[in-house]
Amino acid sequence: MNKETYLKQLSVALHGIDRDTRNEIIADYEEHFRQSMAGGMSEQQVIEQLGSVEECARAFIEMMDEPAANNRPISQMHEPSEQDEKREQDEKQTKGGITKLYVEGFYADVELVPSENDSPLAQFIGRNPNTSIQINEITDNVWRVGVRRVAFFGNNDLDIRLKVPSSVKEIEVRTASGDVDITGLAATSVLADSKSGDLHANTCTFKAGAFTTKSGDVEIQTCQIQNLKSVTASGDIELKQLMADQISAVTASGDIASDSVKAQQMNVVSASGDVEINNSALSRLAAKSTSGDVCLSCLSVIELEGAATSGDLSAESVSGLKQASVSSVSGDVKISLDDCTGISGTMKSMSGDLRMNFGTESLHPSNGGSFYVGDGAVKLKLASLSGDITVKAR
Repeated sequence: MNKETYLKQLSVALHGIDRDTRNEIIADYEEHFRQSMAGGMSEQQVIEQLGSVEECARAFIEMMDEPAANNRPISQMHEPSEQDEKREQDEKQTKGGITKLYVEGFYADVELVPSENDSPLAQFIGRNPNTSIQINEITDNVWRVGVRRVAFFGNNDLDIRLKVPSSVKEIEVRTASGDVDITGLAATSVLADSKSGDLHANTCTFKAGAFTTKSGDVEIQTCQIQNLKSVTASGDIELKQLMADQISAVTASGDIASDSVKAQQMNVVSASGDVEINNSALSRLAAKSTSGDVCLSCLSVIELEGAATSGDLSAESVSGLKQASVSSVSGDVKISLDDCTGISGTMKSMSGDLRMNFGTESLHPSNGGSFYVGDGAVKLKLASLSGDITVKAR
């Protein structure tokens, strides 16, 4: 099925809705197709995202005939009274042993916070019954919340705010364009995924956390996460004040910035962005960028692997190091070691200069040869094709 057939069938299926509203719905769907395809999606991918014609038509007909509307004017439906809000919230509160939470936010921003009274509560803020149907249901131990179907794509304005009980241990949140914000939660596993929205986590404790977005940013701050995975295609990644066993941060064209992180293993990769890691204590660090710079500062790290293709790579004020392998194709390599009793290894550059300072002594290592200074405790393997290599140890 192509776009033209899909829209024709949808128009026929919406025959129970007045002509003006039906035409507006079709026009909005045409615009959604245009924007999605301009963003790189195919007609078939857009159709799969929207769902079947029957599902869409049924959703719109249910919205137009929703009993709770009780024939009220649209303006009253758009802005419910405080009593209506309170009654909806009370009806949606359910105590019990909920262990899993699934959220399908689509275009809506999603916010997750702890529940004060340990009861699940879903609030749909800025909702318009003419643009979406909300889901808020609990079956067995599973809580499902989200937006089932959307129309009037240009006028969507919806936030989903969830108050999450402490019994929830598995959380999965997905959006198309909405942001995801998780604050103060403790869980076994968390998955936050968005096509173009930003992802945030603050003061959380997770055993496993995965944050993936195609064009949005990822920001994780003041969290304890045993296994953290953060991926974005074109957005930036920012990690601050974290404790973890393993951290993986990958972006294609964005920057990666990390500060005050304590971890056993940290792997960061950016294809064309810069990588910056400061004030951290790590057992093993691998930091790579293809065309950006890699800047490391004030680190306590045992094993270091660094690589840059066309950018510079610098590691300043590094302590506790036992071994490092650092390379760049056309950029410079600079290593500065604190509290160092000795260094050994190799330095090689095809056309760049080699410089080494140990304490107050200036040394001149041979290009491609090995060196041994002091007790040789720190093992270094340093290379650049055309850049300079500088080592300072004190």
